[in-house]
Amino acid sequence: MLAEVTIDSAENKAFRRSIEDMVRSQRADEAADMLRDMLTGVCSAQGPLPAEFLNTRPEAISFTGWNLLADAIWKLDQCGEPVSAVSLDLSPHTISDEDGEPVLATRFFFDTSWPFSECTREELLEGFNDYGSAWHNDHADAEERVVGIDGLGTMADALAALHMANAARETPNATALQAELLGTLYMGVLFHLAVEDKARRTALPRRMALLAVSESPFAALSTPVLANCDAPETPSAPEPYDGATGFSGTYDEDAEEEDDFENESEDHADTMAALLSPSYSGDAQGSAPGDDPEAWHLPPPGIHTTGTQLRRKLVTEESISELAESARPGLLARLFRR
Repeated sequence: MLAEVTIDSAENKAFRRSIEDMVRSQRADEAADMLRDMLTGVCSAQGPLPAEFLNTRPEAISFTGWNLLADAIWKLDQCGEPVSAVSLDLSPHTISDEDGEPVLATRFFFDTSWPFSECTREELLEGFNDYGSAWHNDHADAEERVVGIDGLGTMADALAALHMANAARETPNATALQAELLGTLYMGVLFHLAVEDKARRTALPRRMALLAVSESPFAALSTPVLANCDAPETPSAPEPYDGATGFSGTYDEDAEEEDDFENESEDHADTMAALLSPSYSGDAQGSAPGDDPEAWHLPPPGIHTTGTQLRRKLVTEESISELAESARPGLLARLFRR
């Protein structure tokens, strides 16, 4: 079987498709076991891949930033169309300089790309093909570095070294090429199993499709992890942006009315105090700006009238008394009259 895998590119493609079909049909564990058995002969101290390559298990793979998905989805929802699918896309041949792990992109899709929110698993499978999926390039234009991965660094380093060695050879080594193909497929299947396990244990913010993609020019895998109907139902309550606050507490109509009465009474008292203060009277000792004898008389027509002069003319002792008599009694006065 191992020899058949690398006879020519057509055989490579057929083998890759067979592994992909197994994963898509929920037989990822079986595919992983088969690839592991095939890799045993090429993973050793003298082999193309180190023996440690087979030490990685799906349960040892973890994800960082999973808790950031809720906020990322909520922000995209505000654009109008709700997010209906999330795809985690692994790049086995691209290693991050920050943590030495393969780069993982988080991509978001809407029902405008595919009716994810209405699809059963069988209907979701109809969107996959030999080249990936019908929606592959129709994802939202958003930040992709949301979820990260941890636990595949050793495998990625070994595959990167093998790829460089294969590319440097003038004469291709069939065994080394077989090892690179099988190793990349094996990493992709382990990644799928890890995503599925994570989604089962820590649900997405709400029901939606979850996809897993392992990008490679010769060993790509594009598979569904969960359809919308399969996803665990967890209520989504994303946090709003910083600085946004909501209303808390209860509304008391009686208390609101009493506050209005008290505020009105206080405003009335302040107004009366201001009107009766020396600055508003005819006291020559008043300290109001512009408080001079001319301010008590309006000038002849055609001459500018100041605000102080106009106030002195309109605000008199009689007008103040009339205002006091017509003022609405305060809250305490109304209560004592009951």
